[in-house]
Amino acid sequence: MGMLFSTKATTKMLQVVNDAFDSDSMEYWTTAPGGGKPTPMEFFKVGGPYKLPLPDIAKEAGIFGGNAPNSPKDKRFQKWLKGLERVNLGNTICNQVYQGLSDANCAEIYFVLVPSNTITVAPNPPTVGSTLVITLSTVEVDDVPSYVKRYLEKLAARRAARTKKKT
Repeated sequence: MGMLFSTKATTKMLQVVNDAFDSDSMEYWTTAPGGGKPTPMEFFKVGGPYKLPLPDIAKEAGIFGGNAPNSPKDKRFQKWLKGLERVNLGNTICNQVYQGLSDANCAEIYFVLVPSNTITVAPNPPTVGSTLVITLSTVEVDDVPSYVKRYLEKLAARRAARTKKKT
């Protein structure tokens, strides 16, 4: 996000994301825009024909890390979202968001960031009242490329070990 966790930029970015899923905004995600277009919530449906990666969902919904697309803050936000996709968390997040958007009792979705040396998403997000809380543990945005590289190297090593074990 900004991504030194207590900076104004990170706090503002998290507020922008949470505002996009607050009780006043939930109707946007569940209402079809017309013209045969899908509801925006379909962008989150894993396996669905309209599923998009997180950076594309953010762009489609007008969720920018700064005040405008391609601003320096937005580029950092996009870099972080791409990192989430590269470590295979995009679908996990999308499943959780889609679950909340599909639940008539869910009035809002709230994202919480926790500083960490890994990038993970808490499984089975809790519902607090009518709010779905999605918790992401994450490295700082500048550390995302090296984290993704290490993640992909470990994944390749595991695959190689499995292949070697089969032969």
